[in-house]
This record gives sequence, structure tokens and C-alpha cells, in this order.
Amino acid sequence: KAGYVELRLNSAITRPTTEIESKDFAVEVALLSRNIVFKAGTDINPLHGGHFMIMHTPLIEQTVQGIDVQGFGQQGTLGKYPIHFHFCGDVPGSVVAKNTIRQSFQRCVVVHGTNKLRIEENVAFDTKGHCFLTEDGMEIDNKFIRNLGAQTGVPDVIIPEGLTNGKESDAEPATFWITNPTNSFVDNVAAGSESSGFWFEPYLRGDREYLFKDIIRPERDPLTLFKGNVVHSNMDRRGAIRMYEPGYLPDTIATLEGLKVYRNNVGIFIHKNYNFVVANSLFADNTLGIDIDRAEGVTVRDTVVIGQSDSYSALMRRQPAVGPICGQRNGINYRTGLDLHTWTIFKGYGGSTMKNVQFRGFEDTGCTSVKTIRMDKHVSTTLLNW
Repeated sequence: KAGYVELRLNSAITRPTTEIESKDFAVEVALLSRNIVFKAGTDINPLHGGHFMIMHTPLIEQTVQGIDVQGFGQQGTLGKYPIHFHFCGDVPGSVVAKNTIRQSFQRCVVVHGTNKLRIEENVAFDTKGHCFLTEDGMEIDNKFIRNLGAQTGVPDVIIPEGLTNGKESDAEPATFWITNPTNSFVDNVAAGSESSGFWFEPYLRGDREYLFKDIIRPERDPLTLFKGNVVHSNMDRRGAIRMYEPGYLPDTIATLEGLKVYRNNVGIFIHKNYNFVVANSLFADNTLGIDIDRAEGVTVRDTVVIGQSDSYSALMRRQPAVGPICGQRNGINYRTGLDLHTWTIFKGYGGSTMKNVQFRGFEDTGCTSVKTIRMDKHVSTTLLNW
């Protein structure tokens, strides 16, 4: 049938949710094999594989396309990654596309000191540390489009601090690690990270910070485009979309639009930030959907928050081993749609606004304590616009 691919399986699998059953919660299917294979040989260190670097080639169009990179990256060694653009400057026309990166020991596609690179339709599976990333906070105008990262794990060895890199945070790996927001993230999927799917951790790092500090301020710079991204099955309690430390405080409104955020520990955690809009999005089957903590000027609009979706209820009926998604708070199983535990720390940004936000599916979740909206004593409802 036109537009469909037939898959023949060697053995039976548990029946997944397909687009026929649910367009919002259908599983991702990706081809991992490619005709060209880069495969690491053996090393005395079992956590070391090969690495592939393109370096110091400004204004030269580079194409890395259609290869299968297996077992690359070297844990604990700075600069040794599966695909690495290193201080290439502006590279308009260059592309990293349709590759697979699997069983990586350290990271996936690393953009370092490089601008205007297009990273598109790559698949990363079973990798360690941050996966798709801008490294030092100076990288701008890159485009991450339709990439899939699945099973992002914690490495055994972290890159040491105090080299030329500053502090590393791979022990809390993000499938997409964003040190500078002035890049585009469109229609990507972050699934199954041991920590977060997207982590905004904007700051200048490394020994070349002095070259950029007067022209680039990642914590204040605008977000170019963040639209249509899917984030599911991530474990971090600080958010599948994490805005927790050091804080993103953009001078202009940063909009996250058209998100699908489901079956995570916490959907999005906005902490010590301001000037944010979450729009036209879906949050479902999360232990906690939206967590706003000490943040100002945050608007959630035209969005649906579902405690338990019909799709997940059907999945539990179909597979008895699948249970309810509940968090633990003070020994009690809970499910919450929106959590507000905030107070004013930034002046002039006006608290939080919910506009045309629908809450549903908070009955019969299987959790002991279920709240559509939870507030603590620091919240004044007179400051909220419902």
C-alpha cells in the first residue's frame, strides 16, 4: 500500500500501539542498518571505541550521510565522539543526515564551535551520555530536524572536569542537550532516557569562553525554534523537558510549540526561568505533567493535559504486566496534572497564566492521590489568570 512499509519479523513481539489505534501515542519504528558501516575494533579499554571528527573546515560543505556508526566514542576522553564537528565555524550547506549511531560509549552527534550545520533524520540507539548536542554554548544557527534518540543511558566514566571543557553533566544524560537556545529543534523524538529528553542548560563553557562572552549570552539569547518535538518514556524527576539549573532567562519570549509529552516521570519542569510559552501541546500519562517552580512570565495555552489516556488504559487491559504510572510522594502513589509551587523571585513578569488548557482523564488512574492541579502555600491564586 502506498505510504506504508511491510515489516517481516523473525519472532513475535508484543503488539505495539500503531497510528491506526492512536496518532498521538504510536510507537516509533526505525531501521538501524545501513550499507556503509563504521565499526570500532577492539581496545585495551572496553569503554573505548573509534571516533570520527571533522575539524577546522569553515565554509566547506561537508556531507555525512547514510552510515551506520557502531560502538564509537571513548568514555572519559574529551573530544572522542561518534560524529564530531569541531571548531568548523560557519558551515552553511553541511549536513549530518540519515545515519545511525548505536551502542555509542560516549555521546552521538556533537556540534562544537560550529554554526549553520543541519542534523537531520538520524537515529541514535542505546548510547551513553548526552546524545545530540551543542557543546560549549557558543554554537548557533544549527538545525536539529526529525532525529530519533532512544535509550540514552548513564556512562560509567564521565569526562573529567578541569580540562578545557568546564563542568560536564553526562551523569544526567539528555538525548538533546541544549547549551545555546539560538538553534532550531523541529520534529525530533527523545524516548527512553535514563534522565531527560531535552535539557536546556545554557551557559558558555570551556577555555574559549573569553572569545564569545561579549557577544553570546546563552542564558539570555533567544530560542530560534522549538516545535513538534515528541518526548516520552524519560525518567528524570526534573523533567523530560528539563529547565532546571542554571536557568534560562531569555530577553524575548521563548515558545515551545506543538509538543507531545507522554509517559514520563515529569513532563516539563520550568525552574527559576521566565519568559516562556508552552502552546498547542499535549501532556499525557505522566506522573506529573507540568511543574512550574519559582518561575515567572510562564504561559501555557491551547494545551491538553491528560491524567490517563484511553490509549494507556487500553494498553493496561491488553497487557496485564503493564501497571498504572504513579509517582511516590511521602509514601503515597500520586498522579498530578499541573504543579504550582512558586513564588515571585523575578520582578515584573507576572506569575503564571493558563489559557484554554483542558484537563481530563484524572479518574480511575490506579494511583492513590490524584490531583488535576496542585498548589503549595507559596501560591497566590489572585496572581493567576485561569
